[in-house]
Amino acid sequence: MKFPSADKWVTSPQRKGIMIKLNASVDEVWKFVANPANIFSNCCGVNSVESTTNDSGKCTEYTIYYEAEDGSEDMVARSAMVWYESNQGWASLDEEPHPMGFEQSLLLVTIEEKEEKTILNWNMYYDITNDEMLQMFIAGLDQSLKGEVAQILIQRFGGRLI
Repeated sequence: MKFPSADKWVTSPQRKGIMIKLNASVDEVWKFVANPANIFSNCCGVNSVESTTNDSGKCTEYTIYYEAEDGSEDMVARSAMVWYESNQGWASLDEEPHPMGFEQSLLLVTIEEKEEKTILNWNMYYDITNDEMLQMFIAGLDQSLKGEVAQILIQRFGGRLI
């Protein structure tokens, strides 16, 4: 199966990615990951997630409301789907300016069957002009991916990080 590459939409480098082998069919996994709100709603620091779907049920965009650390209004990050194929995956491009300073920020999620299991790839591409902030986000997002996103999926379907 051929998936699109991130360079179709952004020139930013891949900063983080995880690969998970899940003990469920592609169809079962897709029913959950097809809507980003199912995952992001369960992540630390997220107050809520709204997703928009079209008449055929495809997610077209989503908005994440992050808790503001200082108690002010939530930070709002909007993303538009630039690729969405049932039982294959999706890619979302963040609107700029991003509240956390991300530039050319793309999330590419793919799933495929392998040995009666599902392999899910979750890859993040972005730039940040401030090098200190970049290093902070690289470390923080690594922890979020492995400690939150991967665990949500593994708890739901069984499996392991590869």
